[in-house]
Amino acid sequence: MMLALQLVTYFSSEHLARLFASLRDQTFQDWKLYVRDQSQQPEERARVEALLLESGIPYEFSVGENLGFAAGHNRLFAMHEAPFVALVNPDIVFEPTYYERILHAFERQSSFDSLQGVLLHTGDEGKIIDSLGLKVLGFGDVRDLATGEEMVFWQKRFSAQMVMPIFGVAGAAPVYRRTALVLAASTHGTFLDERFFLYKEDVELAIRLHRLGSRAGLVPAARAEHVRTLMRRSIWSRFQNEFQRPLVIRISNYTNQWRIYSLHAEWSSSLSAWIFSVFAEMGRTFGLLFLSPKGFFRAWREIKKDFSSHQASRAVYRQRFPCPWLP
Repeated sequence: MMLALQLVTYFSSEHLARLFASLRDQTFQDWKLYVRDQSQQPEERARVEALLLESGIPYEFSVGENLGFAAGHNRLFAMHEAPFVALVNPDIVFEPTYYERILHAFERQSSFDSLQGVLLHTGDEGKIIDSLGLKVLGFGDVRDLATGEEMVFWQKRFSAQMVMPIFGVAGAAPVYRRTALVLAASTHGTFLDERFFLYKEDVELAIRLHRLGSRAGLVPAARAEHVRTLMRRSIWSRFQNEFQRPLVIRISNYTNQWRIYSLHAEWSSSLSAWIFSVFAEMGRTFGLLFLSPKGFFRAWREIKKDFSSHQASRAVYRQRFPCPWLP
């Protein structure tokens, strides 16, 4: 088996029929899907397993408590030895050649350790980009590249190269070399840091991989659609969307951003990186404080609880990873 696909589900069954159909149609066939359902509800678990049985795709199915995205994927990672590892979001629909094109790019471009295709926003007829990977905006601020932008503005750049270098791959549909994940393992020995229960796990991993000297790339010929719940197309819509989210998600987003600062921020960053990061963090902080004071203080209790652990990891990473990660 060349490729292991990993899927962690949590009340995700509404999306799975479309996902499984797109996997069944993949032109690359040397893969198996590893699924862990964390809903802890018998009815939901039964729905997921029934959809797997109906799909006809090769799979292994397991269940367990809700450990979060990172820990769930770490459990799946331990179940196989595949040389290439793909993380799969439940709300992705792949074009038939998605994995064929990515595995071909790995074969032709051996210097890359993580790749993803172009993720398009579902419902816009392939015209609007969901994500082209990750980009760095500040000394601890990493976000999706080109979200909300029109595909037409990127076509010329896409046609020029098989793989376009990017900072890192987003967590919705990436493929990694197993060897790179092992070398960049967290201080807890796992490829994803389990202190990140929800959100920004992919960002923290991308930083570790970059600091290791690993290269990430976008394969423009590989395409998929992503049903992103909240589409960010402007600063104002981003602000509105942020506060449509459940409080637990806003708290997790906020605390995990500070975890990234604690683990990886380079304080000798450029003035422009400082300016961007300070203003972005002021917006996040005052937004959470004024709209949900209880959530703000809960977030800071979590940040303080893990601070010493983060500082210990930071010291280890400073020794292990020789490369600065800011462009």
